Amino acid sequence: MDTLQSRLVSSSDANKLPQELDRIMNLAKQYLLTKPRNAIKSTEETIGWLASHRTHKNQFIQELSELLLIQGDAFCIVGDNQRGLQSYQQSLSLIEKRNPMIEIGMRLNRIGSVQAQLKNYSKALETLFRTLDIAQKTKNKSLEGQALNSIGFIYVDLSEPMKGLSYLQQSFDILEDNGTGEELGITINNLCLAYLKLGRYEKALSYGQKAATYFQTNQIFHLAAESWINIGRVYLAMANLEQAYQALLQADHLSQSYQYQRQASIALYLIGKIEVERKQFKEAKQHIEKSLELAQAVSLHTIISDDHFLLSELYAQQDNYKLAFEHFRQYHTEKEKTYQRDIANRVRILELSHHLETAKNISEALQEQNEALREEVRLRKLTQAKLEELSRIDPLTGIYNRRHFFELAEREFLRARRYKRPVSAIMIDLDHFKTINDNHGHIVGDQILSEVAQRIQQNSREVDIVGRYGGEEFIILLPETALKDALILAERIWKSLTSRPASTSKLTLPLQASLGVSCCVDGINTPLYDLIEQADKALYRAKDLGRNRIEVYKE
Repeated sequence: MDTLQSRLVSSSDANKLPQELDRIMNLAKQYLLTKPRNAIKSTEETIGWLASHRTHKNQFIQELSELLLIQGDAFCIVGDNQRGLQSYQQSLSLIEKRNPMIEIGMRLNRIGSVQAQLKNYSKALETLFRTLDIAQKTKNKSLEGQALNSIGFIYVDLSEPMKGLSYLQQSFDILEDNGTGEELGITINNLCLAYLKLGRYEKALSYGQKAATYFQTNQIFHLAAESWINIGRVYLAMANLEQAYQALLQADHLSQSYQYQRQASIALYLIGKIEVERKQFKEAKQHIEKSLELAQAVSLHTIISDDHFLLSELYAQQDNYKLAFEHFRQYHTEKEKTYQRDIANRVRILELSHHLETAKNISEALQEQNEALREEVRLRKLTQAKLEELSRIDPLTGIYNRRHFFELAEREFLRARRYKRPVSAIMIDLDHFKTINDNHGHIVGDQILSEVAQRIQQNSREVDIVGRYGGEEFIILLPETALKDALILAERIWKSLTSRPASTSKLTLPLQASLGVSCCVDGINTPLYDLIEQADKALYRAKDLGRNRIEVYKE
């Protein structure tokens, strides 16, 4: 008996088992992103054990349903959508009689999404419109946004990108305020596909790159692989084969590393397509045959068909007409299956659309009544956003105020400490600023501060966090920056401040500035305030040594 089974047996009394099931579920969730097959194994064993103990199975229906949900997610991540669908359906059947609407809606959304991936569009739409109904009744905006995203994806996949785009834009608007980053990222990824089908390649590329960056940064690698595939498709449409090839290699690397069969199959097919175009037949054959093997393992019929067609083309270009004909025959057989299925799907969708028309008319009538309310909400949101912006910005200089600087800096510093990355700080002080105020008045002084802030901002990098520390002092936090690079940036800022005079409404004045630089190499033992204090000490050392210079903190 393995360790997991042993733990379940030893925890099988009523007091210990709930905690053990929670532990297994949390562990399986942790496995999902990087070790999805481990998640499948642990959930299968636990579900099997519960199923063989009828008393426990009946007692822990909710936990069993959750385990099946996690298992379904894991199957879909590795590309086995058919088994994922079965797990989702079993999860739904366990809780449906209890009628927890939001829980049912969550499961229906997953079922509809995976049905869409399996090209069962009519069933997917029925399921997703049911999900949408539950989301609106329960006022669950996140679920509503997810359902709209999946519906939009279906219409894009059916080559109706304008119709799909309308759903995807609604999804984006909802999830931007009410969804998780992952949910919004999935919609952004689908917007990439919609704009690709509309021929708006630059916009498609922009959305694809946003999605890939988010998923890669947050280690959601199966969705990062999807995004890289979409980026590859866009570059292919733009006839930029090299950029497409690099994007698809990235998708393949992620897919092979984490055993995402569906994504690997698609990436390898597209890589093979480029290699056929380049007449790299040996490499193309290897990649297409591997794609075909993976596609057959997860019943990815569209790619199976495409692989056979590509192999037929490859062999024909090598004058091997016997193999070319054999693969063309298999391509034709697969294409016929998908064609018949697509025809049936479209007929069912037309029927469904007819039934939905009445509901749509009612919805439009309600929409007109609520238009004024929506406009009021929109204006309130704009006002709130403006107020929030004002609370973050120093009104005189237009850069971050001290409070918001520390909020952002603390977040970045914790990230640097967690990943043991370098981070630096620069303190800047205008020399003899009190003399400027005394001789020329505070209006001139304020104009000087405003121009100085602009010069600092313009000469900083986009990733740097720039703030007004107080009075004539400014501060910059430099993420991912070692001391050598921090000094280069400090030199650039110092030159921008001192190389030309500042212009005000009354006169021009030469500027002098002292700068202090500090750096934390690994971020482990140094708090943020110590890093800033070190930069401050370096600044005052610069002043003690005659001002108008840069000094580095030395212990």
